[in-house]
Amino acid sequence: MTFIGELAFQGCSGLTSIIIPNSVTSIGRGAFSGCSGLTSITIPNSVTSIGNDAFYGCTGLTSVTIGNSVTSIGNDAFNGCTGLTSITIPNSVTSIGGWAFQGCTGLTSITIPNSVTSIGDYAFYQCSGLTSVTIPNSVTSIGQYAFYECSGLTSVTIGNSVTSIGDYAFRYCRGLTSVTIGNSVTYIGQYAFDGCSGLTSVIIPNSVTSIGKHAFSSCSGLTNITIPNSVTSIGYGAFSNCYGLTSITIPNSVTYIRDAAFYGCSGLTNITIPNSVTFIGYSAFWSCSALTDVYALRTNASDYNAISSAFQNNKVIAAATLHVPTGSKESYASLAPWSYFGNIVEEDLTPVSQVVLDNQDKTIVGYYNLQGQRIAKPQSGQVVIVRYGDGTSRKMLVK
Repeated sequence: MTFIGELAFQGCSGLTSIIIPNSVTSIGRGAFSGCSGLTSITIPNSVTSIGNDAFYGCTGLTSVTIGNSVTSIGNDAFNGCTGLTSITIPNSVTSIGGWAFQGCTGLTSITIPNSVTSIGDYAFYQCSGLTSVTIPNSVTSIGQYAFYECSGLTSVTIGNSVTSIGDYAFRYCRGLTSVTIGNSVTYIGQYAFDGCSGLTSVIIPNSVTSIGKHAFSSCSGLTNITIPNSVTSIGYGAFSNCYGLTSITIPNSVTYIRDAAFYGCSGLTNITIPNSVTFIGYSAFWSCSALTDVYALRTNASDYNAISSAFQNNKVIAAATLHVPTGSKESYASLAPWSYFGNIVEEDLTPVSQVVLDNQDKTIVGYYNLQGQRIAKPQSGQVVIVRYGDGTSRKMLVK
């Protein structure tokens, strides 16, 4: 026998064990689906493929040994195997199919080998028992909903070969506190980390050019985020309802700030909007109830093409200060939404390459953000306070 056919043992709920001989090379679609009494299975080294739905709904299955010749795990192969607690995927496997381990709520650990190049859509959807996952450097793509609602997941490391994080990939992973994103990722999908309320900080690598719609929305524990100079577009609602964020520096590479990008960031106290921005969408900064300072770096307010409702015309904005380049106050005071600010102050906000001193005899002893916290290295587009060795300080913009 070389092949176990489609639906061969489907629904054999009384089956508790089976020996698959070394002559078998493939397990067909749904071959053991619904065998709820099956507790363990050993797939021999002769098998090269596990078909779609092969062990679907084998709720009693606690142990699986996969032979080292298997190259693909089919769609829904172990979907609904709620008793499964761990599984080792051999180095021969190159692809994990969609829904492959969906709903395996008992699964606490998974080892993804360096041979795997793709993780399918919904592959580990609602595996609520998973606590950590390392995605190796061999993987180039993470499918949509791949780890959706893995509520027990606390840390994720995404390898350096991954170029895109699929839409909804880690949505509602509420236990997630740490994410390391590899330096080949160019796109963070829409809703990718939406609702990851335990996430406190994330570093977006310099490879990322676009942050998708609602990518980090409702990450209420997020207190700081570094947006690199590679990003050109911040998507619709990308950081909406991130209540813990206190400040954000938008780098000089960003051209589009989409609708509701920072909506409901009630902890946000200051924002720097660089002169690269050419569009600010509807309600981009609405309900930022703690906002006190906004730094707008363009000399002509109309060049931002800001929708008049980008900021609310309310008492919060009326009490906030808008900092603008010298000679541009009139431009801002005559154009909504900038005219909503109760206090518009002209300052020397001319960009400088890092920090160039007027008096080269002065020695820089430290950089500080606008909250007075010391920072190791200022970022492009960031307004910082520079402290000199003679005890004086100066507010400057980093180019």
